[in-house]
Amino acid sequence: MFRIYLAGGMEGLEKNEYLNWHKYVIGYFDGCNIFEIVSPARGRSVETLSSREIFLRDRNDVKNCNLIFANMSIPNRQYIGTSMEIAWAKEFEIPVIIVYDENDSIKKHPFLKEIAIRMFKTLDEALDYIDEEIINWIK
Repeated sequence: MFRIYLAGGMEGLEKNEYLNWHKYVIGYFDGCNIFEIVSPARGRSVETLSSREIFLRDRNDVKNCNLIFANMSIPNRQYIGTSMEIAWAKEFEIPVIIVYDENDSIKKHPFLKEIAIRMFKTLDEALDYIDEEIINWIK
């Protein structure tokens, strides 16, 4: 099973704000038995986990996935946790796909441009890329 980790801002957002795009990605691959989508929002409520538990679980998830799907499309956010997950992916030699907002400066950051195998303006463009290109990695 090819595991895809969903990285993206959660801090300061309402639960439905980050769950909506998680559900969208999960729904896109519904019925596909090739990809397993790993959401950091799964299981116990994030509000009940300690900072240490969140850190260790997310790091372990990144380490055990085959691709990081980083949604950085909400403008004017810091994406501290997401940036950590992307750095871990680099450390573990796991490819990263980033979705960004066209008007946000994040797309210009040299670290993100260097680490990402591809950057997209929309979730659908990134999902189509996974469905059409990444799937060839596993065949």
